[in-house]
Amino acid sequence: MRGAEICALKIANIDLDNKEIRIRDEESVRFRVKGRREEVVPISNCLLEFLRGDLGNRKEEEKYYCDNGHGSPQWSSVNPMSKVFSRMRDELGVENVKPLHGFRAYVATDLLTKGVDSILVRDILRHKELSTTLKYVNRSNIPYHDSINLLNTPAPANRLSPTLVQQDEEN
Repeated sequence: MRGAEICALKIANIDLDNKEIRIRDEESVRFRVKGRREEVVPISNCLLEFLRGDLGNRKEEEKYYCDNGHGSPQWSSVNPMSKVFSRMRDELGVENVKPLHGFRAYVATDLLTKGVDSILVRDILRHKELSTTLKYVNRSNIPYHDSINLLNTPAPANRLSPTLVQQDEEN
């Protein structure tokens, strides 16, 4: 998710049953969804467990995910939120990572290095263009030797095109 989306995220838009977060315009905090259409972000199993515990401990008056405890957003914009994340990043000793957008870059890099199709990663990050997604990738984290060694491993039949499978069966 983008920083502004997190600032404006209402708890009511977190659907744990369907494992998704709905990104919607929030006029009360002057937030408009990028691209001007409602978006859905899937929730991973790990995040689901975290959210169940976190949301179960909220006070009734809290309306936003990052709430000030009185039904209003903790931060009025991304800048103060970014400063908090910068302090946490520094305390953890993490270097060369932007405080908010760096998390999106991490997700892109991690999914791609684990073999997730680049088009799917583009869709998860909600980019229109694949080129935008590829700009997020931290190329220093890509295991080049492991990747090139995949050439020595036969591809499973279900990953081959039907034409290649047919040719293989004929030989």
